[in-house]
Amino acid sequence: MNSPERFALLNRQDRAFITGTVEKLNDQWVFFDDENDEATMLEFFDDYQLEVMNHNKWRVAEILSDHELAVEGVALPLLDGMELRLQKKANTFFWNFVRRY
Repeated sequence: MNSPERFALLNRQDRAFITGTVEKLNDQWVFFDDENDEATMLEFFDDYQLEVMNHNKWRVAEILSDHELAVEGVALPLLDGMELRLQKKANTFFWNFVRRY
């Protein structure tokens, strides 16, 4: 298996994502990580690849505003309990290793 194929497989595995739900608390969106129930302000993840569960499928999304996502070109309101997943950031050493082998 060549590096681009390996990279694509690693990048789409479930463990490559942080999965959780969002809730609006004190007029701010908070992301609750399903794995360890840690709460983080959603705005912290502005530079992460974001996906939303929509019609039983993960779809790439982008934060448009404090209350809206763009999903496949369509505006979708953020709702309490909405399932999101965020692409984990791997360190530089790991990606250099994957690309080399």
